[in-house]
Amino acid sequence: MGLLKANETPADTGFTFPRAKGLQYLAFLEEMHLALEPEWYLEIGTQTGASLAKSRARSVSVDPQFVLRHDVWSGVPELHLFQQTSDEFFAAGHLQRLGGTFGLAFLDGMHLYEFLLRDLINAERHMTPGGHIVLHDCLPWSENMALRDRTEVKGRAWTGDVWKVVPILKTFRPDLKVEIFDAAPTGLVVVSNLDPQSKVLADRYDEIVAKFDQNGDLIGYLADLKINSTANSPWRRRIEDPEGPLHFAIKTNVPRPAVQTNWGDYHFAVGLQKALERQGHSATVRTRKHWNRVDKDNEIDLVIKGHTPHEPRPGHTTLQWLISSNVEDKADHSFVASAPLLSKMQSAKGERSTSLLPQAFDPERMPLPDPEEPRSGVLFVGIARRGKRPIVNFALQAGAELDVWGPGWEDTDAAPFVRGRNLDNSALGQYYAKAEVVLNDHTRVMRRQGLVSNRIFDALACGTPVISDPVAWLPDDMRPFVECVRDGAEFSAALARIRAETKKKRKARFEFAARMRSEHSFDARAAEIVRVLRAQAADAAER
Repeated sequence: MGLLKANETPADTGFTFPRAKGLQYLAFLEEMHLALEPEWYLEIGTQTGASLAKSRARSVSVDPQFVLRHDVWSGVPELHLFQQTSDEFFAAGHLQRLGGTFGLAFLDGMHLYEFLLRDLINAERHMTPGGHIVLHDCLPWSENMALRDRTEVKGRAWTGDVWKVVPILKTFRPDLKVEIFDAAPTGLVVVSNLDPQSKVLADRYDEIVAKFDQNGDLIGYLADLKINSTANSPWRRRIEDPEGPLHFAIKTNVPRPAVQTNWGDYHFAVGLQKALERQGHSATVRTRKHWNRVDKDNEIDLVIKGHTPHEPRPGHTTLQWLISSNVEDKADHSFVASAPLLSKMQSAKGERSTSLLPQAFDPERMPLPDPEEPRSGVLFVGIARRGKRPIVNFALQAGAELDVWGPGWEDTDAAPFVRGRNLDNSALGQYYAKAEVVLNDHTRVMRRQGLVSNRIFDALACGTPVISDPVAWLPDDMRPFVECVRDGAEFSAALARIRAETKKKRKARFEFAARMRSEHSFDARAAEIVRVLRAQAADAAER
């Protein structure tokens, strides 16, 4: 038999290979180093040094052909490199002469199960009883990449059949604790509860090889496997004092500090920063250029999710807030600014790691004027996007007199209505508060996914009605004050309704604007973020 049962293919079984999509395996390994702080570290299969560079312990590395491209020396008190096969290394007795025992080992050598099995047998003899052995490549995502013969594999990805070591350990060493984690791209297996005195695997090695050499039910192995999430691993750095002041790094999609004031995401992040600081926490706002800077060891990364992928930093809790994109990165918790998108995500990954958090407004910048103050103007603030702003086009079709602020409108039909290229963000609320109507539209993704623009929050907080393009979702309490239109005719009708507003409707609108301070402000969102963090910390401590 091959990897599948006799005469079977994956198509015959209807089985879908699981693909590891958790924390990248090197980042996961780094988290283990940070959490365990081993005195000695052993690595089999180093090659470029990418994994060895994560160690800050006394380290022993074995590889038949080093091609070091990473800094494996800095911060390491002692480093021993052995350029030979692992069988030759263990047979030579180098570890007996060094005299150390290892708290952590990473085995990533030859991709054939019998080689990995021998490496594990030999490594365990030199581990501390409380140590951990980490195995790589035990979660192949196709039958092809799990073939034993590398020359028969289509494509670059090759795990070989090292996955067989997992059922071997479960069968012959039930005393070991064997955990499989979804570390991208091909998983990590963490073996603990080690017994350096055990000879079971060594004594039964020939029997094991005879049983597994030509046999192996890959589909059965993967189908029965319990795969743990890297986000919930015991080596994640937890918040040390969840009830005390927290430290946030708010990461925006803005490329660099020099242009940050031109980006709405930056001002959104500053509003959240101030709210967190008002609640006794500390926060800093970072552009992409400084994403990896560390000011505090216990920083919590809070990513305002844009289109640029964000890789979690080892040792740091990572949160993400999807406000304009439905593309999710790896994170400990995802806040989602849309109920329909949240429902989809929770159906796919469960409710524990996702929750609803609509957009918000900054009460310091969005004043609530007297309801009797006169208002005028149909206001739109935003870039032209080559004239492809649906709501502005609807207004033009309706013959509305507009006040347009933003760059790029000079060569569009809205050019006669442009009042300026730039409207200082600090003055935005004053303009919203004096407008008769504020116009809003969404990107295609936001519109389809129900990711409501924060322009709606800002305008309503100023007591100003909004005319918007249709969006898949709106918070229920906002619906009475937002007119959604699809063309110029609907725009004209919406504008007429707003101008014919009753005193009762206007009173309700201003009461809602006042209520938004407690329900839809950055202060409310900051409080919810902290609540979720503390609940997660309590849950992790209990587990």
